[in-house]
Amino acid sequence: NITISNKIDTVSSGAFFGMDSVESVTFEEPNENGDGVKTLERDSFSNLAKLASIVIPSSTTKINGGVLSGCSKLESIIVAEGNEKYDSRNGCNAIIRTDTNSETGNKTFVLVQGCKGTTFPSDITSISDYAFYNVTVKASGELISLPESITSIGQDAFASSNNDFQTLPSGLTKISGRCFEKCTKITSITIPDNVTLIEYNAFNSCSGLIEIKMPASLKQININAFNGCNKLKKVDMSSVSAIPLLNAANIFQDIPSDCKMIVPTGSLANWLKNTNWAVYEKHLTEADGNSQNN
Repeated sequence: NITISNKIDTVSSGAFFGMDSVESVTFEEPNENGDGVKTLERDSFSNLAKLASIVIPSSTTKINGGVLSGCSKLESIIVAEGNEKYDSRNGCNAIIRTDTNSETGNKTFVLVQGCKGTTFPSDITSISDYAFYNVTVKASGELISLPESITSIGQDAFASSNNDFQTLPSGLTKISGRCFEKCTKITSITIPDNVTLIEYNAFNSCSGLIEIKMPASLKQININAFNGCNKLKKVDMSSVSAIPLLNAANIFQDIPSDCKMIVPTGSLANWLKNTNWAVYEKHLTEADGNSQNN
């Protein structure tokens, strides 16, 4: 068991990373001068295989993304009463940060770290990098429904986890790098209508993924975004308004030979003129069934 003294200001990155024997982490209460742990850096408590619960002290004013990533047994996160920056509102089993715009006074709410059993508050506006890295939120087979209030999800936010999703929030404008990498339980995904960019490795090695629906708004897909999706059968791009830029030729590497990439009717010739899309010539077919092989 670990007890953090209130004389310590910062728990450094990787301080207790991967200590498999650790079952509990306790922070001393701030003293009468308000002294206590102020900063928890990234990975300071990551990959503690036996850690089941943690209480963040009221003195903490800065928590970096991924502070508890990979704690697969963690199922209780509480922020102590009196913390002016963070909370675990309504028993959500997560760390929520409140950001206030200095000019307008408007507040936004960021989910910094979650765990098994986290419920997503309806007012959160973003999810931090590594917030659910190697963390499965719900029991196998249950879909996660993310609130529509969310407009951004950070890199690696759900990577290497057994999560599947009912929908993604319509306010997203990009899918961040490695956001859903190695989420092997995802079978079908519809990219929201406002997304213009799918970043590197976004769905890399999603080995259960069978079908993707791309939005009209999509403009670019980056390297390895769907690499290793070896069960993929259908990439529906029939509604895209313009041919998306591929910044590499291995975006869809290792997909099955019978995977169909459906493009708008009458557009196939133009797709084949695009160097990186031409790599997928045998996969490309128009929405009406016309392909280069017909």
